[in-house]
Amino acid sequence: MKTEIADDNAGSVNGWIGYDASCRFCRATRIRFDALFRARGFVFVPLQHPVLAAELGVDPLHPHVEMKLLLADGSVLGGAEACLHLGRRVWWAAPLAWIGGLAPFRPLVDSLYRAVASRRTCLGDVCGAGTGVRGADAQRHHHHTTAFFESP
Repeated sequence: MKTEIADDNAGSVNGWIGYDASCRFCRATRIRFDALFRARGFVFVPLQHPVLAAELGVDPLHPHVEMKLLLADGSVLGGAEACLHLGRRVWWAAPLAWIGGLAPFRPLVDSLYRAVASRRTCLGDVCGAGTGVRGADAQRHHHHTTAFFESP
């Protein structure tokens, strides 16, 4: 795996963060957090990458419902569990990740992750993530929100 997903800038790799490269929100998240996690030995790789998809046992062409984290030891974490694992590697996020991993809070963290993941492609007036609905019917499923400074 390490040689097949080569990244000359990765240094010592602790794991690969699988994200949906077809998702605008996911790509923006990768850009925002790339340097932070790269410094900790984690490399972002699209879930559509054939080697990563094979390693994870996912279909690269099938819609992805959650991020995956493939650790250097071969273990795989997904969704909220992966986020908590990564959060524990960052000093300012570690306390939140620790609290989020506690039994009373874990269902809430899982729920929050699923809510964000199911709405991650809701951008502008086009939405269909998690609903399986596209086109005109997607408008009924879209949660219309606007930024404070956004013009009507």
